[in-house]
Amino acid sequence: MASSSRRNSYLPNFLFLLLCMMFNLVASASDENPYVWLDCPTDSNFTLNSTYQSNLNSVLSMLPSSASPTGFTIAMHGDAPDQVFSRALCRGDLSPSKCQSCLATAAQGITSRCPVGKKAIIFYDKCSLRYSNSNYTTPEEKLWNLILYNVGTISDAQAFEKLYNDLIGSLAAKAANSSRKFAMSQADFTSDITMYGLAQCMRDLSVEECHTCLNQSMGYFQSCCNKNQGGVVLRYECYMRMEIYPYFDSNSEDVLSPPPLSIMSPPRPQSVPDSGIAPSPTEITGSKDKKKILPLVIVPSICGFIILMVALFCILRRRSMRQATCTSTNNEENSNQLFKLETLRIATNYFSPSNKLGEGGFGSVYKVWKEWCNRRALQVIDQRLHDSYRVYEALKCLTIALLCVQNDPSKRPNMASVSLMLSSNSMNTPTPSTPAFFIQDTRTTETEAENYDRQSRRGIGTRPNQISVNNVTITVMSPR
Repeated sequence: MASSSRRNSYLPNFLFLLLCMMFNLVASASDENPYVWLDCPTDSNFTLNSTYQSNLNSVLSMLPSSASPTGFTIAMHGDAPDQVFSRALCRGDLSPSKCQSCLATAAQGITSRCPVGKKAIIFYDKCSLRYSNSNYTTPEEKLWNLILYNVGTISDAQAFEKLYNDLIGSLAAKAANSSRKFAMSQADFTSDITMYGLAQCMRDLSVEECHTCLNQSMGYFQSCCNKNQGGVVLRYECYMRMEIYPYFDSNSEDVLSPPPLSIMSPPRPQSVPDSGIAPSPTEITGSKDKKKILPLVIVPSICGFIILMVALFCILRRRSMRQATCTSTNNEENSNQLFKLETLRIATNYFSPSNKLGEGGFGSVYKVWKEWCNRRALQVIDQRLHDSYRVYEALKCLTIALLCVQNDPSKRPNMASVSLMLSSNSMNTPTPSTPAFFIQDTRTTETEAENYDRQSRRGIGTRPNQISVNNVTITVMSPR
């Protein structure tokens, strides 16, 4: 009983721990600067502990502090052929301190996720960091894009797309002509739905290059996700995002007033060079046109974690129950779940040898032969059941039980006789003799037991009257 209580007390503690761990997991997933994606081409790698790695570590250590004042920086370190070029960009609504913190996390993340790549780019929610062994963007890198979209859809897709074209098109033009290459704004779709848009380019791009990159991103998203509630397009040289919930700092000085929707929208997005078709939103195009399926990370991770915790809890609980079962026979408090130890001591006169019938595999066995002989057989029955049985039936069951444990095996009834005695109301049951392994008490004799048995049979109301409904003699079958 005590062991079971202790096991049950573990459950609230375990659930509390599980809840805390789930909260931490969800909190990490919804952190201010969650990791988004990494592109780490494997066609060019460097050797560990090489000059290139030393130059890379140096340039990555300088980026956060040098980029934080303005939100953008270009840095290089070393000499050819081991020279490293890098670019760091923070989202335009970030403060210098948050920008530095984001880039510091990105610098650690890119080296741990791409440990030997000579070039890579990593995206976090509010910043991106890129390094390479060359100071220009290849055609493959210009075409690379990643689309992440909101799975929720809009019923009036046509009106939503028109507002999207007006808002994002205006932001693309604003960002391209801005010195910071950044713009963000919002527009009401309905009284309950507001569209929030953001556009940004690398600041070393020209106005035309920035506008082209953002227009292509706009076309990529429209070609796949014009009915979706939002999404983000990640590219090497620009960044575009649209959602129906606020995700940027509206107090930033760069927040624009909603664009007038009546003015002519900018030119439609240009088609994608060479390929002619925008990549699928669930795929990315690398430097060699390789396609990788976009994993759904957060939800499966949380579900897998919950399943793992539940499975671990079940295993630990089963193990604790097995251990408790193995040790319960050695525990005095758990040796009997029906009676307390003190109750057993009083009932057996502190385990007196006069009450001992014998010994079994689990120790001494004590019965109530003395109660039977002293005409107190009904004392054996739980007093809480006194209104739920007939006295005669109870005495009959006790008599049959004692007949089955008699010292002389030849006097013990077989199963057929036991079945007949239990089912018959007219058959006289024999008087039981001394049980096996009974240590004879001179004060208790079989004669006393026989006298009690006869008197109990003559007791008033202890045995039902036998009535024949058709005056035919009652016949009791005896087993062979």
